[in-house]
Amino acid sequence: MLDELVLDHVANDLSPREPAQLRTLVWIPVHFETLTGQRMKPWLARLESIPPRVRLHVGIEIINLSQGVGQLATYSLVRKLKSHVHAVVGRLDLGDVNFRAWRETDLSIVGVDIETDNRPEIEIINDLNYFPAPAKQHGVRTYARGLRSLSLAAATIASGFDYLDGPAVEEGDFVLRTDPQRFGIFDIYKGR
Repeated sequence: MLDELVLDHVANDLSPREPAQLRTLVWIPVHFETLTGQRMKPWLARLESIPPRVRLHVGIEIINLSQGVGQLATYSLVRKLKSHVHAVVGRLDLGDVNFRAWRETDLSIVGVDIETDNRPEIEIINDLNYFPAPAKQHGVRTYARGLRSLSLAAATIASGFDYLDGPAVEEGDFVLRTDPQRFGIFDIYKGR
């Protein structure tokens, strides 16, 4: 039900807009279970109700991919979704490092949500070191979201993640631009 509400909110907010008004990519998080059961058809129909010119500014983030999801099922799903939106990414568990399998699913990028990880920060930082390196070996790009502290942001950059976001990144003294910007460890300390 939550996935449907989020999609409705995005559709209602974006549909009346002209592409010139859309300067960013809007990510819609959706649980894998929503996209595989009986709820898939109405969810996809609602996504298709968003005008195609607007859907070019929409990306789908599939949540809960790590929970025993088959490669073939994921590939089929990603291909179906990619025909409707700009990109499809997969949110994994931090300990899921089978990137060979994820590369073959045609996901644009895979990543983790640190914000939902309630473990002590030092444990998270230790685990961050084991995620990007194997991904790069298999040609998979990575992201980390929900970075809540400077130490988590610094560890994420140092470990080699390609993209990151969260309060620790957003609170800096940056110039907001529409295109992705190179962001280094010194950037998180600007303006603090």
